[in-house]
Amino acid sequence: TDGTIDQRLAELKIPAKLYSTILKRSSSIQKLHQSQNEYFLKNLANFLNITRGLPITKENILVTRSSEIALFVLAKILLKENDYVAIADLSYYKSNMIFQTQQIKIKTIRTDQNGIDVAHLREICLKNPIRILYITPHHHYPTTVALSSERRIELLHLAKEFGFIIVEDDYDFDFHYSHQPLLPLASTDQNGMVIYAGKFGQYLAPGYRIGFLIAPQNFIKEAKKHLAILEQEVDPFTEQVLGEMIAEGEIMRILK
Repeated sequence: TDGTIDQRLAELKIPAKLYSTILKRSSSIQKLHQSQNEYFLKNLANFLNITRGLPITKENILVTRSSEIALFVLAKILLKENDYVAIADLSYYKSNMIFQTQQIKIKTIRTDQNGIDVAHLREICLKNPIRILYITPHHHYPTTVALSSERRIELLHLAKEFGFIIVEDDYDFDFHYSHQPLLPLASTDQNGMVIYAGKFGQYLAPGYRIGFLIAPQNFIKEAKKHLAILEQEVDPFTEQVLGEMIAEGEIMRILK
């Protein structure tokens, strides 16, 4: 199944009950005219701050129907023809295809039991002006190895030194069993060099799952313009369901 959850375990009843309740509220009709659900964004920002240590507000979040759409928007904004993108020697095929739509040049980095080889990345940076580094440090796709703490620190230093943007795809942060997860690179980035991509609600019924980007406010503002061309906003009632599930602690109980 390529690491997807057992659909028989997905939570169905709680979001369905909340959705029905929200539709019956007289105030719900007002949400149809909102460009975004402020209540949901505020609660999502709080959730990501608590679980991932991300020092963000709702102004730093772009919500999409999938993380792939978020990556596509990112690529449209940041890349131009012949830019260099660095990826792990083995990488997510959909992200590779998304970057290649911009007619870029790809450089691959060696990986081992500690994640991508940062020394090899330095060699690449000395020869080529890398624009973006795309990584999945929590569980490298597809080997599942975690990027070591030492290499995370080195990677942030490299990004500052060579001026490339780290796109951190944390597609499965919620799934960990034998140990606590390492906090994302974005949680310790002091120089604004990390854009964080993730998924929310993979453990819920399919209609309640979303993708998101965490980035500086000016980037999010530009990204929303591009997103408006690609898709309409996520269903405001679905966003309200997710916001209330976060606020009431249901999300944490389901995760546990």
